[in-house]
Amino acid sequence: MKSEDYPGKPKPAVIGLRKPAEIPAGAPSSAKGRAAMLEKLDAKNVEPLIGELITNDQALQEIQLSLIDVSPYQPRMVFDAVAISQLAESIGEIGLGKPILVRPLPNGRYELVGGERRWRAITILGWDTISAVIKPMNDDMAMLLALADNEHEQLTDYELARSYDRYLKNGNDKSQSAIARRLGINRSVVSRCLDLMKLTPAIREVLDQHPGLITANYAKKFVELAGKHQHIVERQVLSMVDKGTKQEQALRQIAQKISACSNPVAPAFAPRAVVGIGTMKLSGQKLELKCQDGINPNLVMEQFEEFLKTVDPTKLSVVVES
Repeated sequence: MKSEDYPGKPKPAVIGLRKPAEIPAGAPSSAKGRAAMLEKLDAKNVEPLIGELITNDQALQEIQLSLIDVSPYQPRMVFDAVAISQLAESIGEIGLGKPILVRPLPNGRYELVGGERRWRAITILGWDTISAVIKPMNDDMAMLLALADNEHEQLTDYELARSYDRYLKNGNDKSQSAIARRLGINRSVVSRCLDLMKLTPAIREVLDQHPGLITANYAKKFVELAGKHQHIVERQVLSMVDKGTKQEQALRQIAQKISACSNPVAPAFAPRAVVGIGTMKLSGQKLELKCQDGINPNLVMEQFEEFLKTVDPTKLSVVVES
């Protein structure tokens, strides 16, 4: 009888089984079902933040929404109303997957440090309380955590620039390298974003309303051009809002306008009548003669050539002032 354990005998395949992800109640194809599933996945993605924050000096509890004040360090300038509404719908279906982060204030109220989108969504739902991590912290830490909390939904470069600039002015760290190290990002990211803070006040007023209009990749070029041609750049930035012009196209248009201003075309003078012949007009370096009806232009050109032979060219030179 042949052995059942002989060399080269095919081994049975190993099939790994994994428990499938839990699907929220409701029809999987419905918008609510998809939103609920994404909410649970989102909660898993940010779970480390909760684990890092729950320490001995803080507590997780339900607090009244009416006792919460928004953070003065919130970097986000524009909140997508549609996205907040969808988040509210999701939370209404499956609950709040991640608590917000607040710090206690001396007056008995709480300042929102992280989770303003969730707080806004629950406000829409009309709930009286919200699950919150209460953590005592100074302003320095509140600024840093406000930035870290928004990593899940990307901030614009200008929103980041404002927060970096505020932290460098008011926080404990006074260098770009220090803030980059605290946030775990490359220093060049901080530096390029901060170029946006060098734009003129008029341009920054536009970015306050449209923070995604100019990105860090193009900030330095806008700054350089605005330093030499401020009004041209400021008008073009306003045009970007009105016409939806993209950054690269806007920079090309700025360059064209600067070139036109540097090399202006000589104005065209009004036509002068030449009695019995037609009209004569000067436009830049061109002298144009238009013959009236009945005048042969070939004969006029012959007469003009004969006249030019009698002219002294030295008396027609442009006088250059020293």
